[in-house]
Amino acid sequence: MQILLILSLVVAVIYWARRTRIRRDKGLIATKVGELGAELRHAIPAKQGHPFPDTGRGWWAWRIEYTEAGSTQIAWALTTRDGLKEWRDA
Repeated sequence: MQILLILSLVVAVIYWARRTRIRRDKGLIATKVGELGAELRHAIPAKQGHPFPDTGRGWWAWRIEYTEAGSTQIAWALTTRDGLKEWRDA
């Protein structure tokens, strides 16, 4: 019974940390898109197919779709625990 309690606590902490990181990264991306004078449509974490071959542990690649002047644009962002590391327009 104690093992189930410990495992559930571990799962809860992992879930909380992941949600916090996603929320913070999406906020950073929305701020960057706002600075470009555009509107954020989607920010999707990318596991494969991103232009950052050197991503490592703690680095997240994001595929960003935003609307600028009536047309949809695609960009890529690389975030770390420290914040937005790199931005690339597709």
